[in-house]
Amino acid sequence: MSGHFHRWRTRSIDAWDTLQVELHGHYSAERLLELQNYSNTASIPGLTAIILFTPLPCLFTVILADFTPLNSPEVGTDSNMVFWLRGSMVVWFFTLSFVVQFREMMPKLPMTQARGFGVTLLVSTGVMLYCYSLSHIIGFPVPFLMVMGAPVWTTLLLSCFAISWVKHVRADTRVQGQIVDGLKAAFSLLLHVIKMTIKNGISRYIRSQTDMKPEIVIFNVEVFNALFASFCMQNSSTKLTIAVIMAADLLHIAISLREVLLMLRELKEIKRQLDLNEALVRGPEPTVNPSMNAMTRACSILKHMSGFDKDTLDQHSKRSSKQSASFRRDNKVHPHSKARTSVAVHDSTSKSQEPREDQPTEADIKCCTPPPETLEYRLEKIKVVYVHKVARLLHLVEFMILVEYTEVIVPVVYSIYVGAMSYLPNRVYYPQLADMGAAGLQSTLSNVLLYGFLEFISILVLEFVLRKSIKYSPVCQLGFVLRNQWKMVQSKLVLWVLYVVQSSLVHFGADYSFQFAWLHQSSNS
Repeated sequence: MSGHFHRWRTRSIDAWDTLQVELHGHYSAERLLELQNYSNTASIPGLTAIILFTPLPCLFTVILADFTPLNSPEVGTDSNMVFWLRGSMVVWFFTLSFVVQFREMMPKLPMTQARGFGVTLLVSTGVMLYCYSLSHIIGFPVPFLMVMGAPVWTTLLLSCFAISWVKHVRADTRVQGQIVDGLKAAFSLLLHVIKMTIKNGISRYIRSQTDMKPEIVIFNVEVFNALFASFCMQNSSTKLTIAVIMAADLLHIAISLREVLLMLRELKEIKRQLDLNEALVRGPEPTVNPSMNAMTRACSILKHMSGFDKDTLDQHSKRSSKQSASFRRDNKVHPHSKARTSVAVHDSTSKSQEPREDQPTEADIKCCTPPPETLEYRLEKIKVVYVHKVARLLHLVEFMILVEYTEVIVPVVYSIYVGAMSYLPNRVYYPQLADMGAAGLQSTLSNVLLYGFLEFISILVLEFVLRKSIKYSPVCQLGFVLRNQWKMVQSKLVLWVLYVVQSSLVHFGADYSFQFAWLHQSSNS
């Protein structure tokens, strides 16, 4: 009975780990070195500026869209030219964000800024003319106008890409595989299903973009998720809904921190083996600075190893995936058991002879000395394992810090937007804002900002855990991503914030009762 339960639990844990996108991937050698260089040069004022200014473009864009007063949809499509001009701006930003993402994800395909703006203008104009024609044929507002225009938008955008790149794609077989991955990722973004399913879907189709995976996944999925949570908190009439959302989020934070702690335990064991084997080869005197953090040590190893590049990390990732999964499973099923190691260590030393955590003793060296011809080989192998483990940890931490950052800034952006909209005339055309009084506004802002505050606390906890364990700041890693991938970050923030907020405008015809009463009224009249 116990054996059956153990197998069931093991399979459940393996299945859960398989679904966690953040556990599958690692930094490349190039990105690891770039992150270290950035960490050495980044300043606190610079980091603060990047973190605070990143959400401003999407905030200004979504407020600017509602600055010009709209006419009531009841007066008809021809009397709503301001809406159509405004809609053109929204579609233009929406299209431009996709063009920027394609350019960044497939740099081998040429796309000048002039051509990118030309494609954006052509696609936006074509879609808006099509939607305007529908308003005369079906009626205004067109039911689910955004959904109705999506097929034409997709066709025009992909046709422009095909015309621009067909010669280059035919001439380069490597680009053919890359563009297939990019198109699949773009299509998967349109399927708003369960968050975990979307994460795994996007991750599966961007395997060639390992270094960009955390940013691509998080800023496509978590922005939408955080906006949805903010909407739920605003529209909820009971504290139970708010409590459930926050409890689920706290549970996710706890699970993520547990994954980090498990990986830190693995890294600590590998570091012990590395210190021991370096002592076996070079003597008991320490060969590294004790104050050196894990990332700095991994980069130092990279710089002194010939031929160590991205392919080496990828090959080691495939070989070590099963061993890593076994380690994690054993620690989850038997959290108090001693981890298996590849180097035996004598544990019967007295307390006075216990080794310090950072350096092995002579007793350890004597009892663990293998044949001389294997020393160098074993040391080099453990170095590769150590670098790979650090690369995996940084990949996981980037996922976590981007998730928490997104879930901090999105509620803040939405709160500022709601506060600004309370003074703008277009609020009457948003169902969730039309009847909101001063008390409702205060309740909404307090609920949404509390949600963002909890996420901010989780960032502080992650910062504390990593600083204490490996002397590393994830906030610096956040600044690294926001600066180096700012085009991708800004395009996604503007895309999803603008799309989600604008989708509830009554002029876009989103009626989830599927009654479309305004069409019946116009036909009767």
